[in-house]
Amino acid sequence: LAAAGWQVTVGIRQQLGCGQRVSIEGVDFVGLGQARVLWAWYHFLLSEQPQWWYWRCASHLLGLGALIAKLTRVRLIFAVGFDSDVNVRYALFRRSRWWPLYALGLCLANRIFVQNEKQFYGLPRIWRSKTSKVPSITPVMETVIPHAERPHYVAWVAMLRKFKRPDLLVE
Repeated sequence: LAAAGWQVTVGIRQQLGCGQRVSIEGVDFVGLGQARVLWAWYHFLLSEQPQWWYWRCASHLLGLGALIAKLTRVRLIFAVGFDSDVNVRYALFRRSRWWPLYALGLCLANRIFVQNEKQFYGLPRIWRSKTSKVPSITPVMETVIPHAERPHYVAWVAMLRKFKRPDLLVE
């Protein structure tokens, strides 16, 4: 986004003191401090006054974040990170009983980004009108080399959990 001319600011809770600002390759990083996260977000959005707040991946905090966005008059984009994020009742692997807060966040989000058609059609119909397909940040290779012809390599997945779709890795 920064390379395309957008002003991008990222609030972080670690590494920078509250209000401290560092710019790296056109992206500003601002320290939120160690205050309670909801309070920190509220103050960050009030002080920065962004046009959009970009949120990626399912979380029970999305609903509370969406309410904060409404209070501060900031529009919210939710981006689906995993195929399971569109299955509202089962998207949360932590605090799974708090799915209504996640659903509230999806309901209040101004825009929803999905990566593919499977995710689009997996979303409840009521939210599809505000949903756009934005392919993953991983570029699609023009030529694909069959596995048998590739040199030895390691696929780094970081963690193999159900929501990461390890079945796709095996395929």
